[in-house]
Amino acid sequence: MKFHRNLILKIGLWAFPLIFIQGCSSHANYPVTRLAGWAPEANVKWEVLNLSARFKGQNFSRYNSTTDLLIRAQVKAQGHGTVTYEINKLHINQRTIQEDLQKVIDIKITAPGNPPKANDLFIKQYNTKHSTDTIPFTLIDIIPVFEVDRQVFKAETQEFNLEIEEPIQNRTFGRNYYRVQLGDRHIDLGTFQ
Repeated sequence: MKFHRNLILKIGLWAFPLIFIQGCSSHANYPVTRLAGWAPEANVKWEVLNLSARFKGQNFSRYNSTTDLLIRAQVKAQGHGTVTYEINKLHINQRTIQEDLQKVIDIKITAPGNPPKANDLFIKQYNTKHSTDTIPFTLIDIIPVFEVDRQVFKAETQEFNLEIEEPIQNRTFGRNYYRVQLGDRHIDLGTFQ
């Protein structure tokens, strides 16, 4: 019995890093970094021109809780002096945060299934069911990593088309909420499983 317990423990210790690494993979069309500390270059003036997001598949069921989130964005970065910037990497941080139920009106969900109603009835129902004053949702925060374009020696304004395929998994049965954030723009999405 002790042998089996030790064997299971050893297999688990080897399997956990593989599962963790696979779970953090992304399918962006450029390198993606998930390391902490990445931030836009301090001198870069940039703005988000367009942002859209949708689920690749919406057939959520008892047996299917995963899909990819397709994100498209257009970003404009203004050069200065003799410097032009390029984007070769993104920092994508996916984390769960809590939203005050009294502010749920700020989360406008465009989703399959039944989106939440930002009214007192929804707040009361959620509060009764979960005994909490907050609603959990996943924040997918995208930060461009600006680098100096070594092939251009004058200040130019560049536009970048970003296409990201970010894997997601519903946390629980019922409603799940996602906020995609890039710069000063965000899109709220939801699923119903």
